[in-house]
Amino acid sequence: MKSDTSAFLGLLDEEDVAIILQYTEARRYSAGELAIRSGETDRSIYVITSGGFDVLLPTPGGSRPIAVLHR
Repeated sequence: MKSDTSAFLGLLDEEDVAIILQYTEARRYSAGELAIRSGETDRSIYVITSGGFDVLLPTPGGSRPIAVLHR
C-alpha cells in the first residue's frame, strides 16, 4: 500500500484492500452535519481521508466534546 493511505488500510496487501473497496461507499459531510447520533446502531466503518469529525457526548446541559478525529 502507498504511504498516503490510512494506517489501518496500510497494514493490508493490495488484494485485501481491493476486496474491502468493493463494499465501500464514499460519503462527504458538510460542516456541522451529523454522521451518527448517540444510541443509534450502525455497522459502518468511517475512514477519514480529509477534514475531521468532532465526537460529542450528549449531556443534560448540552453536548460535550470528547474527541476530535482528523486526517
